[in-house]
Amino acid sequence: MTVMKRRLEKATVSEKQHIADKIRDMTPGAEVLIGTLGLEERTR
Repeated sequence: MTVMKRRLEKATVSEKQHIADKIRDMTPGAEVLIGTLGLEERTR
């Protein structure tokens, strides 16, 4: 998660979507993390 947070700082919109998809695959609590990172409006 630390690496993904670092990558989000410079990520484009499409890269942020890809990272959100990876987070969804990694954990059942993904939607909470995605909301915390501010990715929800960009992924849907």
